Amino acid sequence: MATLKENLIKEILEINDSRVLESIRNLINSIEEESRFIRTNDEQKDALKEAKAEYDKGNFHSTDELFNEC
Repeated sequence: MATLKENLIKEILEINDSRVLESIRNLINSIEEESRFIRTNDEQKDALKEAKAEYDKGNFHSTDELFNEC
């Protein structure tokens, strides 16, 4: 079974319109740029610090534990 990525590659290989290809390249570039950084506000930064502190204390559950509770 072909993956989504393989299907996209096949479809892109069939495109001959340079404008469409340029648009695809621009989209990929913008996604790569956005994925490098996560912008957070002060409230989010505080929540992340608190979460890390709780994790460092061992206050967390594994995925298996959470699914077993369901």
